[in-house]
Amino acid sequence: MIGLLKNRVLVKRENKMPNGRGGFSISEIDIGQRWAAILPMSSRELAQFMQKEKEADTRIVMRRDPAIDSGCVIYYRQSKFYIDQVIDRLDHSDYVEFITRREVISNG
Repeated sequence: MIGLLKNRVLVKRENKMPNGRGGFSISEIDIGQRWAAILPMSSRELAQFMQKEKEADTRIVMRRDPAIDSGCVIYYRQSKFYIDQVIDRLDHSDYVEFITRREVISNG
C-alpha cells in the first residue's frame, strides 16, 4: 500500500461562518500536506454513484488521520477534491479511502 501513496496533496478544512445576510462565507484552514493515492473511479463505480445522485468521480487513499473527514477538501495540482464519503479500509486498518468529486481550479 505504501508504494501507492506517491502524490503529495494539501488538506484543508472548510469553515462556514454566517455572513449576516442569511448566507455563509467559507474560509479554509490548513491541516497540512499528506501522501495519497489518487485513483479514478471505474465506470461501474461511477454508475453506482450516479444512481444515488452523487457526482463522485475520484477515490483518494491515505493514511488514517482523525483530523480529516467530510468537512475537508483536498488539493492536488490544478484540482480541488470535495470529500463526499469516508470509507474505512478494513483490509488495511492504517488507511482510509475518500470518495470525492473533483473541481478543476482555473488560473485566472
